[in-house]
Amino acid sequence: MLVNRPLRPEVQERHLSVFADDRWNLTPALHDLNARVSTVTFDKVPKRFRLHIKHFAWLLINDRGPQRRAFRMPVDRPAIRTVVVIVRHVREFAIWLQVRGVERFADVTQEDLDLYLEHVNANEEFNLDQRMDLLGGVRWYWSRRDALLAEARLPEWPPWHGEKVQDLVGRRTQHMTNRTHRISPDTMEALLLWSLRFVECFADDITRAYHEFVTLSARTPRARRARGTSPARYGSTQHQHELTKQQLEALLSHLKVKGFPLPGRRQPDGSLSVNYPHLSRLLNTTANMRYVEGYHRIIEASGLPIGEAAYLYQPVTGTLQGRPWRSTLISYHEAPVLARLLSVACFVVIAYLSGMRAGEMLNLRRGCATFDATNDLWLITGHHSKGVVDQDGNTKAEGEIRPDPWTVIEPVATAIGVLEQLHDYDILFPTTLNTEGNVGETVLGQRTGLARDGSMIKMDITQLIAWVNDYCAQYGLPEAIPADRHNRPITIGRFRRTLAWFIARKPRGLVATAIQYGHVHVKMTLGYSGTYDSGFPDELAFEQWLHRIEQLVEADQRLQAGEHVSGPAADAYKQRVQLGATKFSGRVLRTSREARDLLGNPDIQIVQGLGMTCVPDPDKALCQMKVEEDNARSTPDLDDCRPRCGNIARTDGDIDEIKQKITELRVIVADALAPTFRHQREQHELERLECLVTDHERSRQHPPTR
Repeated sequence: MLVNRPLRPEVQERHLSVFADDRWNLTPALHDLNARVSTVTFDKVPKRFRLHIKHFAWLLINDRGPQRRAFRMPVDRPAIRTVVVIVRHVREFAIWLQVRGVERFADVTQEDLDLYLEHVNANEEFNLDQRMDLLGGVRWYWSRRDALLAEARLPEWPPWHGEKVQDLVGRRTQHMTNRTHRISPDTMEALLLWSLRFVECFADDITRAYHEFVTLSARTPRARRARGTSPARYGSTQHQHELTKQQLEALLSHLKVKGFPLPGRRQPDGSLSVNYPHLSRLLNTTANMRYVEGYHRIIEASGLPIGEAAYLYQPVTGTLQGRPWRSTLISYHEAPVLARLLSVACFVVIAYLSGMRAGEMLNLRRGCATFDATNDLWLITGHHSKGVVDQDGNTKAEGEIRPDPWTVIEPVATAIGVLEQLHDYDILFPTTLNTEGNVGETVLGQRTGLARDGSMIKMDITQLIAWVNDYCAQYGLPEAIPADRHNRPITIGRFRRTLAWFIARKPRGLVATAIQYGHVHVKMTLGYSGTYDSGFPDELAFEQWLHRIEQLVEADQRLQAGEHVSGPAADAYKQRVQLGATKFSGRVLRTSREARDLLGNPDIQIVQGLGMTCVPDPDKALCQMKVEEDNARSTPDLDDCRPRCGNIARTDGDIDEIKQKITELRVIVADALAPTFRHQREQHELERLECLVTDHERSRQHPPTR
């Protein structure tokens, strides 16, 4: 079926579909390692139309030949996933024709097409996008008319006289809106905090335990059968029996010296019993120790206690708040669970702090992170397919290596290094970390070694949050991850918009302080994430606009409630606040460019500083105004703020910050042991700030005359 599509190199011929099948597996033509299974099914297509729709689907997949162009099609040959959608919509058209009594596509009239249009528009179960897709499917089918059999051809004239589907369904121009819900700030802060703890505090312990688990899991009967070394029953010879006894005695002696318990398991009645299968794994024996009395006597004679679980004998060295993060060793059955949680914690750190798209993240490979010592930058190179086209403008399914690397902060590179230590796969986020020999002719078997998809990551994040909250309850920590206020699962696409929100607002808090969102933004803009192809500047402009309007509305509310403003720019501050709150509040944006332009509007430029508010006017500024490259907007340099600048306004909130600083300075000035030069410097600053407060209060009682 996939005659003219590039296939993934590992695809085997037996996994390829043929034309006669009623279910075509198109997954071998999807090169993104995180791609889900993609199939076209024909069993629900009416039999009278089935062969023709199969022929049409084959043309969509393989044909590059001429096509009807009465209206503009997005591409000559659609992407594989688009083929699946188009065929589904043509199938719906065929089902409607059968109900209407039409026997062949060649019998369809313009009247039939008009009635189908009415049917689609009248069906309240379809939203606007679904209506456009259904009508678009008919247009796609008509576009291949000349390559189909005569009886499979729609009328010569283009459907609905070539009108745009937007006009056919009455769709109006969409305003710019971002329907992706941000992750609630409290949820994101806690999720990032615990993800960083996994990466920085727990990773070494989990990795060592997981490696031991991988070694032991290869000794299970299932893994041996997968390798073709089926275990013998019980211990087939006396020599093997004696050798196993010697190994067992040596193991028990080692456990006693180290102070480790016997591997145990809790029975349904609450009692503890020896975990004999785990003993067999430790001894690397095929002997079934449960049923041999001689082994039981040796175990009982050792006097060792039975553990609560089959623990792995790797020490716990990681700490949390100055104490070991676990009170017990990691058990055999915990190790793969913790490894999976560590993997998704790394995902959270990389996804959130890099601004990458989901597909770009999930296709990262070993060795993607490098350090540029000359420029002190961490760089990530990766594979991408979004926007990659061939010479004809069609999507290249195999994609290409991105020429521009991402520039990231060190925690992202650390998380990548943790993943490279955790497992041996080439891709960083494989579908499964360890199959234990369970690879068969199944969808999972076909995907082994490929990347996780979005739904898997979503489930993993849900499990990470559940584990963290159970852990906090067990150890009495008041740091559980709160539920997202949108009551939605944490999906990959929500990380980019949430990061844009945090960068735009730069909130205070434990994690915010550690990460320094301004630093994250600077690093990101040096690499691919700073380009408009990445899509991240659009996300950021949208969030910055929302934040700016929120600030103006809140400031206007404070003014109306009686807040006083002093300083040389007080009148300009009030004018800009009132104008911004009344003119721009509730304004709908149509494009991200409009968001960037409005952010540069000088009428709403107000910048919050420490104990002051800057109302930027380049003609009055005493600092060196900075010009932003993306929109030529001038912004003040708050690090170089001059006290006598004519752009300074002071609100009651600013004065409260100054009063807090005054309290701190009075303590320093009252210290008789303080060095003279420090005492004089702080005394001068104290007097200056006290004058600001006095002037602010005086102007409240006696407003300056205009």
